[in-house]
Amino acid sequence: EQLRAAGNVPVDTQTARYEWVARLTDRDTAARPQAKAKDATPTIPSTGKLDAQRSSQFVRRGIDLMRIGDFAAARLVLRPAAESGDQEAALLLGATYDPAAISDLGALGLAPDPNAARAWYQRALESGSTEAARRIERLTRASP
Repeated sequence: EQLRAAGNVPVDTQTARYEWVARLTDRDTAARPQAKAKDATPTIPSTGKLDAQRSSQFVRRGIDLMRIGDFAAARLVLRPAAESGDQEAALLLGATYDPAAISDLGALGLAPDPNAARAWYQRALESGSTEAARRIERLTRASP
C-alpha cells in the first residue's frame, strides 16, 4: 500500500496482507486475527516534517478510518503525521496497537502490539502529550 500526497508524491509505504474473514453468525464468538504489517513498530526515522495543515488532515482522516473500523488504513494515514511530530497522531497510532484501547474501541480481530503502542505513546509524550504518560503507565501496569 502506498499513501500519496498532492502531486502524486509518495508519503509512506507499508506492506499489508489481506485475508478474507467470513461474517460472524450468532454461533461464532471470535473473529480471526487481523494480519499485522511487517513494519508495525516505529523503527524508520522520520522522512521530514509535514506542515500543520497536512498533518491535521492526516489526523482527521485517521480518526474517520478508526470510526469505521479500518485500523490498518488508519495506521498508514496516521504514521507520517506521527513521525513528523504530531502528538495527537502519535497518540492515536499508539491506540491502534494498545490492547486496552482496542478493547475499549470494541475492535474484533485486531492484533494488539503493546511494544508498538508504547513506542508511539513515547513519541507522543516527547511531543508534549500529557495523555501519553497515562497510557504508558496503563500499559506498564497491564504487562506481566
